[in-house]
Amino acid sequence: MRTIMNIRLLSVVTLAILLGGCSSTLDHQLQSNDRLYDVSWSSAPTPIPVNEFFTLDIEVRHDGKLMTDGNLAVDAAMPHHNHGMNHVPDIQRTGPGRWHVRDMLFHMPGYWELYFDIEQEGVVHRSQESIEVD
Repeated sequence: MRTIMNIRLLSVVTLAILLGGCSSTLDHQLQSNDRLYDVSWSSAPTPIPVNEFFTLDIEVRHDGKLMTDGNLAVDAAMPHHNHGMNHVPDIQRTGPGRWHVRDMLFHMPGYWELYFDIEQEGVVHRSQESIEVD
């Protein structure tokens, strides 16, 4: 009887570990505007500094699975000022559904919108997040 209970406990623990691997450990989670994609991201450093370069780590999922094809573009803008970043970031795919973005730069304080454009089969699916930078 004890062996059966140990096997059941081991099965439950194993399942919890496997399911835990299905969700992102990144700080921010959002969906594309059409709700087809889940985007998770974190910045380094946190919080995002003013006029200093920072990086982003990003995951994109479709139906709960990391996206295996398609592309990602990342940009940001200050809509109240009618301008975007004055530096082009370097976006590198690091694996299925994962990207690392270097050289992001919010060159002035205020309200920014961070854009994640997922391109899949010629269609762009946008996610965005509002950020206040001090």
